Amino acid sequence: MRFLSALVVVVILAGLATPVSAQTADSSSLASITAKQYLVADTATGEVFTEKDGGVRHGIASLTKVFTAMVAIERAPLNMQITATSDDVFDSTSTLMTGFAPGNTYTVEDLIEGMLLESGNDAAHALARGIGFKEGDTSQESVDRFVGWMNDKAVELGLENTHFVNPHGLSDPDHYSTPRDIGVWMMYSVQNADFLRLITNRQYTDSLGVEHISVNRGPEFISTYIGGKTGYDDDTGWCLIELGQQGDTILVSVTLDAIAPVEWYVDHQILLTYGFASLADRLAAGNPIGTNVLAIRTVEEPTEIPEDVGQVASPEPETPVVQTGDVIGPVKVTGSPIAGPATGTGVETSTGGSGNGWLVAVVLLLALLGLIGWRTARRSA
Repeated sequence: MRFLSALVVVVILAGLATPVSAQTADSSSLASITAKQYLVADTATGEVFTEKDGGVRHGIASLTKVFTAMVAIERAPLNMQITATSDDVFDSTSTLMTGFAPGNTYTVEDLIEGMLLESGNDAAHALARGIGFKEGDTSQESVDRFVGWMNDKAVELGLENTHFVNPHGLSDPDHYSTPRDIGVWMMYSVQNADFLRLITNRQYTDSLGVEHISVNRGPEFISTYIGGKTGYDDDTGWCLIELGQQGDTILVSVTLDAIAPVEWYVDHQILLTYGFASLADRLAAGNPIGTNVLAIRTVEEPTEIPEDVGQVASPEPETPVVQTGDVIGPVKVTGSPIAGPATGTGVETSTGGSGNGWLVAVVLLLALLGLIGWRTARRSA
C-alpha cells in the first residue's frame, strides 16, 4: 500500500512538472504553412512533431549566425575585445550592426548581440576575424580559420548536410543546411546558458553605450515566443528559427523559403502550437516518443580556450583523432544526455590496468580451491 501511495504521488508530480498545452493537435492547420521546408522539435528530447523536407539542403542566409554565435561562445571569452577594421565593413545593401565603425572596440558579447539582434554582417565578420586571428594572418585567413571551426563543429555534432563558407550567411552554392540539422544545432546550443541568454534578449546596450533592438517580430505573432533568428536573401527566401516555451519545455521551429511580411511568423505560431499540442496528446495517452527523433553527438571533454586566443595562437583542439568508416572525430564520443542515442560511430580507447591480471587470476584460483575444500569437508562430516 505504501508503494502504491508513493507511486500515485510520483505520477501526480510528474504531471504537474509537464506544463504543455492541453489543446489537441490539429494537423489540418499545417496546410496553411507558407514555408517550403519546415520542422518543429523538442530541444530536450529531439522528438520531431512534424516536418516537411526536413533533410533537404537549402541556403540558410542569416540563420548562419546562430552557428557563428555558438562557435564564438565556445572559442573565446565573452569579454574578449575585438577592434573593428575596414575589412569588416559591408555596404548598405547588407544588414548592419547599429553604430558599427572601423576603430571601435567591441567585446565578443557586443558583436554576438549585434549579430543576433540586428543580423549585422559586419558584426559577424569582425567576430570571426578577431577570434580566428593568428599572427601573420590576413583578414580573410582569420575568417576562414573561424569558418573552418564552424564546419568542424558541424561534423562533430553529426550534421551531415551542413556546410559553411562564411560566418554571416550571404548565399553561396557551398553554404547550406537543413531544418533537421538546424534543429540539432539548436538542441545543442540551448544547453549553453550564455547562448540561451543572448538569443532570448530583446534589446542590448553594448560597451560603447549603443542600444540594439531585435528585428525579430516573433512576439507579435507567436504566443510562446522566447527568442530566435531571422534570415533572408534573394537566393534563400525568408528563413526563420524561433524558440517557444511552456513551463520548462522549449520547442524549436525552423522554416526555410517562406513568405513575408507576416506569414513567415504565422508559420511558426502554427508549428509551435501544433508541437505543444502533439506533445500534450502523447503524454496524455501515455505513449513513448516515436522513432522520428533528432540526435546530437557531443565530445565529453570540451575544448579548452588558450589564453592567447585571438592574439597569437590558433586554439586548435589537441584531442587525438581517429577515423572509423566515414566518420572522423575525437577518440571518445558519447551520445548527448538529452538527445537520445548518438549518431555515427564512436571509438573509446583505454590504457593501463593489464598489469594486475595475474593477481586477479591467483585470487580467483585460491577462492575456487577454498570452496572445493569446504564442500569436501562438509561431505566427510
